[in-house]
Amino acid sequence: MHKLTLSLLAGLSLLGTHTSAQNVIEHNGQIRVEPYPIDARWLNAWDEADEEAFWERANFLINTHARPGRFGNKHFENEKSSYPNAFMAFLKGYRDEAVSFLEAEDTQAGSWHQHTEGIDFYAAFTLKGQMRKYFFFAPWLNPEYRARMKRGADNWTRTDPRNTPHPVFQRYNPNLQGWTPERFGNRQVDGRRTDNLFAMSTTSTFLMAEETGNEETMEIYRDHINRYVWALYNIGMGEWDSATYHGHTFAAYLNLYDFAKDEQIKGVAKAALDQLATIMALKYYRGGMVRPAKRDNSFSRANRPMGGDFANFAWIYFGGHEDGGQHFEADQVHAILSAYRPPAAVMALAQKDFPKPVELLSTKINYQNWEQDGDDSHRPRHFETMYIGENYMLGSITPRGPENDIAPFNLVVEHSERGVDYFVAATSSQDNMPRLGIDRGVQIAQYQNLLIWLRDSSEGEHFVFQLPKDAKRELENDIWFIEFENTWLALWPIHLGEPGVKEPTGRAARELSVEHSLHAPKSGGPYHGFAMEVGDSSTHRNMAAFRRAVREKAVLNVDRLDEGVARLTGSGGGFIELEFPSDNGMAGVNRNGTVRDFDNPEEWALLRVASGHPVLDLGWKEGTLTVNAGGKVFTSSMDREGNTSFNEE
Repeated sequence: MHKLTLSLLAGLSLLGTHTSAQNVIEHNGQIRVEPYPIDARWLNAWDEADEEAFWERANFLINTHARPGRFGNKHFENEKSSYPNAFMAFLKGYRDEAVSFLEAEDTQAGSWHQHTEGIDFYAAFTLKGQMRKYFFFAPWLNPEYRARMKRGADNWTRTDPRNTPHPVFQRYNPNLQGWTPERFGNRQVDGRRTDNLFAMSTTSTFLMAEETGNEETMEIYRDHINRYVWALYNIGMGEWDSATYHGHTFAAYLNLYDFAKDEQIKGVAKAALDQLATIMALKYYRGGMVRPAKRDNSFSRANRPMGGDFANFAWIYFGGHEDGGQHFEADQVHAILSAYRPPAAVMALAQKDFPKPVELLSTKINYQNWEQDGDDSHRPRHFETMYIGENYMLGSITPRGPENDIAPFNLVVEHSERGVDYFVAATSSQDNMPRLGIDRGVQIAQYQNLLIWLRDSSEGEHFVFQLPKDAKRELENDIWFIEFENTWLALWPIHLGEPGVKEPTGRAARELSVEHSLHAPKSGGPYHGFAMEVGDSSTHRNMAAFRRAVREKAVLNVDRLDEGVARLTGSGGGFIELEFPSDNGMAGVNRNGTVRDFDNPEEWALLRVASGHPVLDLGWKEGTLTVNAGGKVFTSSMDREGNTSFNEE
């Protein structure tokens, strides 16, 4: 953890003079936030050591990234970064500069936003910052400016802004590109239907309808919020585990949690955050992110320690990496300013404080699933397997068809200096590194530490593997052995030729400084790909013992490969078998004698333990999340009417 020596600016000494409930203060040489007041029953109990570590990380971020100016601009949705920059400056003590920017006129004040007193209530990213500006920073804003914001919000929420024509741009124009009102002008709020943008616009509309007393709009958005969080607890999230957008959705619900007056909605906001924090804790590992993930926009360069928005946002809560905080992810400031803290069991989940190994099976729903209600039209789209070993995590997805924004697989292993190392595979490349996406003709199956990945040879040309340059490897014809620091990999190439080494190019060359890739061309046959087994010191004494066990006991059977069938029996005796589908449906997956029936609702749990410690459970349409880690058991429940309950023992 960073050792901080703070040199507080003289202006900071004034921060403690404000007497309102929310404040920014100096505490034992640190900048601290006294958050917007919230009833104790909505607070998760936190260990004092965790709180101290949280503020140490927060202060490192503030002191590294806050600056007195150059926040950015207010064109369209650029407040996604400029408002957080101003918030950070305020925390550092640059109050006048920050407040002046927050109160400055919006670029489109005299055009798009005339009907809302010149205040931008359109762009979803702007709304996320507007809510924290209006509520948290109220004591420092000019009273007339805040009154103007309230008048604008009153006009905006008098009717449902999602279904109220925009006074300037009143016609939808499908021929235009982009997301501004020129294209989507038939509404007064950003109408994009991604989870994160929907969360920003929906929570913000509720808050301002509540603030201005526009009860009809408030009730419409209460139902939107109830339906969405019901989905998180019962059928899943369409933009699931996003390496890019998870923090955006999280921050939107931090606003709702902090500022909603309505007690029922306050509980729903907490339920949303507890579920989102649990997923974040599961996929976060020592400063890295374990895939699979949906909407993983920076995939080709984010497979590294503290790479990508997900890992950086998770770090503010969970720590776990010495180099955290080098990059400021804008949503981190919402966490710093909020009263919310994850439950103790979720903190332990992030730290992997439970008996291992554990295998988890989970399901991933169709995109934008929340547009439907809780009827029988819902069913999972993809099926995920996650294996948590003593020194590594292995994750993969068995897909229901191609999807270009999903990262379907990676292996994340411990490294004593870097925190983690990555082994990544893909069937196409970008910047010479594995490229995002489930390509056509791809099927993957996993059982614990065993995995098979096949591709229809009529659809693809090669496989691309990322690994650290200093990983030792023996690339023999029948088995490739790769030795990480304390984790070992055996890989059986299936109709793959000799791999060539390539260095990353483009942005990947700047961000993947210790990694390179192996490119293995297909060498014939109707299917090509690989099988793999992972071992570590908990299963094998050392690399030599692992290699010997694999050579003596593991068997790859491809006798029926022409039919699309491959079976890997691992050195421990268990096996995984993949049967390529003939009808573009789900693959046949035989996990050590148990054949998965993907049409059976008993297989549809959002999170369930297949073997090992019962660390997580969230059933299909059961509505109760259980987290069992670190000697704590946390439960959180949510139904369609928005009733919630929480308990931690």
